[in-house]
Amino acid sequence: MSFAGWAFDFPRLTDWEGNGISIQPNTTLAVMAAGAALLFLVKQHRATTFWLGVFVALVGSTAAFQYASGINLGIDTPLLFGRTWGGRGTLAPGRMGPPASVSWSLLGLALAATATDKPLWRRIASGLGIVVICIASLSLMGYVFGADRLYSLPRLTTIALQTTTMILAVAAGLLCSLPDRQPLRTLLSRSAAGLLVRRALPAVVTVPVVLGFLQVVGQARGLFDAPMGAAALVLLVTVLLVAILWSAARAVESYEERLRASEVDLQTKSDQLATFLETAAIALHRVGPDGTILWANEAELKTLGYAPHEYIGRRITEFHADGHVIDDILARLHRGETLREYEAQMICKDGSLKDVLIDSSVLRVGGTFLHTQCFTRDITERKRLEVTTQRHGKELEQALRERTLALEASHQQLRIAERMAALGNLSAGLGHDMGNLLLPVRMRLESLEKDFLSPRARDDVRAIRTSAEYLQRLANGLRLLALDPSRASATETTDLRDWWNDAQRVMAGVLSRGIVLEASLPDGECPVGISAAALTQVVFNLVQNAGDSMRTRGTGTIRVRGRCEGEKVRLCVSDDGPGMTPEVQARCMEPFFTTKTRAISTGLGLALVHGLIKEAGGTVEVESVLGRGTTFSLLIPLARAAQPAANEMPQHKRAVLHLRDSRLRSFVALELRALQFDIVEEHGDPGAADLFVLDDAGRVAGVQGAAPVVYFGDSPESSGTNTRSLGKAPTISIIRQALVEAASLRRGQPNPA
Repeated sequence: MSFAGWAFDFPRLTDWEGNGISIQPNTTLAVMAAGAALLFLVKQHRATTFWLGVFVALVGSTAAFQYASGINLGIDTPLLFGRTWGGRGTLAPGRMGPPASVSWSLLGLALAATATDKPLWRRIASGLGIVVICIASLSLMGYVFGADRLYSLPRLTTIALQTTTMILAVAAGLLCSLPDRQPLRTLLSRSAAGLLVRRALPAVVTVPVVLGFLQVVGQARGLFDAPMGAAALVLLVTVLLVAILWSAARAVESYEERLRASEVDLQTKSDQLATFLETAAIALHRVGPDGTILWANEAELKTLGYAPHEYIGRRITEFHADGHVIDDILARLHRGETLREYEAQMICKDGSLKDVLIDSSVLRVGGTFLHTQCFTRDITERKRLEVTTQRHGKELEQALRERTLALEASHQQLRIAERMAALGNLSAGLGHDMGNLLLPVRMRLESLEKDFLSPRARDDVRAIRTSAEYLQRLANGLRLLALDPSRASATETTDLRDWWNDAQRVMAGVLSRGIVLEASLPDGECPVGISAAALTQVVFNLVQNAGDSMRTRGTGTIRVRGRCEGEKVRLCVSDDGPGMTPEVQARCMEPFFTTKTRAISTGLGLALVHGLIKEAGGTVEVESVLGRGTTFSLLIPLARAAQPAANEMPQHKRAVLHLRDSRLRSFVALELRALQFDIVEEHGDPGAADLFVLDDAGRVAGVQGAAPVVYFGDSPESSGTNTRSLGKAPTISIIRQALVEAASLRRGQPNPA
């Protein structure tokens, strides 16, 4: 508006007082530039603010330079638009007075300094604003109290009313843009000083001005003279200032009381928080910017096992197992990052390591790194469980693979067993048919030998008879090999030499050409307490294994030797093959252990040998030298040594055993023999047996009222009180318990089960 007054020839717009002192055109430009600079400063356009401030400073400093040097640069008149009024108090038309030039120079510098982020320059800008307010206030007081010397002296105080008002407004705006600097920082503070300033400053500024103005008006109207006016002014100012001071003091006292109450409440809450953190279940600690542990709670110390003096005050790096990990943690925190579930390992007092998860951030005050805030969670047990779970998972996978292989091997063994069973049936059939065919042949040959034959014919008959006897022994061997040893009677005995005459041909037949089978057995009768079928199975397995071990070499000798040792017979099967390593020798009797390919071996041969000899009351010994051969020694009791005297013969009971499952039948037969039962065939009078073990409900009905019955199946409808039903899948312990209970019963006595 002031600039428009010059442009459109409205003097009143440039001279609010009407005393001929107008705001000059260059001053209006400085006012507009300073106002724009403040607006851009609020919008954070610091570069624009800086250059506008520089412009304001140049406008003011140019006028001041002309006053100080007396040089007229001729830059003031172009904006006068040819006007001749408004020049009171100026030394040159269009030039602002000294107070305005100095004030705009300082304000321009202050605006440029405010646009920077440097604390020193902002502090200087605040000081310059205060100086400008003082200069403007001096001129303004001249206008208020009519002291024209304060605003109208050429070369010294000339300044228009609107100029001093606008300078005061721009300076106040400048200070308001610096809330972090004095005096506005104290004025806005919530402290007692801030409260005191806010209470007292308005009255301190306005009361003297108002009272001074009233004194001037009173004196001008003749209400009182100058001394009385001065006395009244001093008295009123003193009273009002004391009242203001007292009010401010009361306000400060009230504020301090509230502050103390707040401090007590804050201290209480701080103590509560400190206690909560100290006793929290989660581990906490604080670390300074140099890596020193400043504080740790009880959970942290307990987790690591340290006393406070052993942990607090030391470097955090001393308690981390991995140096690069803690270095990375500290580097990230210094960069202002927040850590979430950072895995690390910390060293306990006893030297063990704890796996932990760290959550950490930095507390900064005024941008300064104060300390970290770290939460530590112990995950050692979780990591151990993870490792255990992974290990168990791998073990389960391995067990599954092994089980799968075992099942495949079992299927293969089942197929082999089926083929062996078929071969056994074939062997039994061949042996039986050959025996039937050879019987009439041998009888005819015996008849021919009794006739009168020529010597040549007699030799031919003897040769034919020798061949027939060989075939008969081969048939007997096939029959022995096909028999089930588990069905043999516990009292069955076998003469070694007679048995060998029948079995040797079968055993020699499984050996490769080039492998010789030799035998050396005791002369005369040598009965042993084992069935011929069981003995055949035992020796056949040993001979076959020995032959297999020498198959790749193609030659070798297998010797079967026997000799009496007291009440036992030692039957040895030895070979000169490759022998066994100590590891194989230690495990050779284990079921399913084999060094052969699974497709051609079940790993049950030697386990069967051990089981049959042990059942007969004997033992098996193994001697092997790697590269020189192996010897299996079978210690079998003599049959005559096993027979007690007639008057000491134990009273054996008889049991009828009819089970379709061959493996179950063999197991039950062993248990019955251990209970002094003889296994008899199921025929004749049911009363001839002391116990029936059956799996056919129809047979159970046929033996009611006789001996006790152990039935493998669900209880039949026609079962009596002497029948014990075991179900379709009883356990071994249930079977043994049932047999023991049945063995203790007398005929006709009810089964308690």
